[in-house]
Amino acid sequence: LFPTKALAQDQLGKLQKLFQQVCPGLGVCTFDGDTPKDDRARLLKSCHVFLTNPDMLHFTILASHARWRHVLEHLRYMVLDEAHVYRGSFGAHMALLLRRFRRVLKHYNSSPLFIACSATMSNAGDFFRKLVALEEGGEDVCVVDEDTAGRGDRQFCLWNPPLLEVEPGQPSREDQNARKRARFGEREGGGAAPRLPPGAGYRTRGSSYDEAAWIVSQAARRGHRTVCFLQVRALVEIVLQAANKHLDDRPDLQGRIAGYRG
Repeated sequence: LFPTKALAQDQLGKLQKLFQQVCPGLGVCTFDGDTPKDDRARLLKSCHVFLTNPDMLHFTILASHARWRHVLEHLRYMVLDEAHVYRGSFGAHMALLLRRFRRVLKHYNSSPLFIACSATMSNAGDFFRKLVALEEGGEDVCVVDEDTAGRGDRQFCLWNPPLLEVEPGQPSREDQNARKRARFGEREGGGAAPRLPPGAGYRTRGSSYDEAAWIVSQAARRGHRTVCFLQVRALVEIVLQAANKHLDDRPDLQGRIAGYRG
């Protein structure tokens, strides 16, 4: 079970290649809204691994579970990939959906092993219990949080953008912000405000995105493979353009930096 159809499609090719090498007798398919209706009956009979999403589980599998009886009765594993996505209102809906799913499984005397996958969760055990409605002290939850894969040494660096230069004769940015805090505090009827509202103060340091672009360009010059993570797609384009600008003297390297996004 993947949060979106795109993730399921992305994993389909990898699983098909794996099965061909390891267990060619196993069939795998995506089963979502794009699956032709004429093919669904055939897939139900021939496939062993179904890649689907919450919408399909709700609208098709649970709504017509009698057609899925053979699959549900012999279901061994239910894998929830990208489990950290199921939070907030979406997570609440997902938790209710999984409760319905477990009731249907109980109706068919099926008790598959539930597996949740995530790399960004600090309270995995508690989260999993709430997501699939496991009672405290009841069924066991095994949290696998130890990475035994081989890897080289790592270095963690915190990069602070440089202080912005101040024109001669002008007060420093810190002094300007202190005066703003005093004026803001007087306007609010108190002393100097401990900090200004977001966006109200003068920036004392350079842009972290400009610095990220420079670091990426320097890594490209030295032949290092580098990944730069950014919050939104627009920032990917901004950093990409800035990094290429740093490499104007090396057009052969500009083509080796690319944005990777959905």
